[in-house]
Amino acid sequence: DRVLAEWAKRVVTEPASTSSADVEHLRRVGFDDSQIFALTMYIGLRVTFALVNDSLGAQPDPELMAQAPDELVQSIFG
Repeated sequence: DRVLAEWAKRVVTEPASTSSADVEHLRRVGFDDSQIFALTMYIGLRVTFALVNDSLGAQPDPELMAQAPDELVQSIFG
C-alpha cells in the first residue's frame, strides 16, 4: 500500500519526474505492467475528475455529507 501511495503522490505532484526506476520498484513489489498502467490511468483520471468538479464548483450531495464522518468533512472543506 505504501509503495502505491508513493506512486500516486508522485504521479499527481511530479508526473514528469517519474522514471523507469520508479516503475521497476512497482514491479519488484508485485505489480505487473498492466496493473501499473491501469493504476496510473486511474490516478490520472481521478485527478482530471477532481479538477472538473473544482472548476464547476461541484459539491457533494447533502445526504452524503450528512453521512460522512465530521473529521473527513473538516479535512476537505475546513
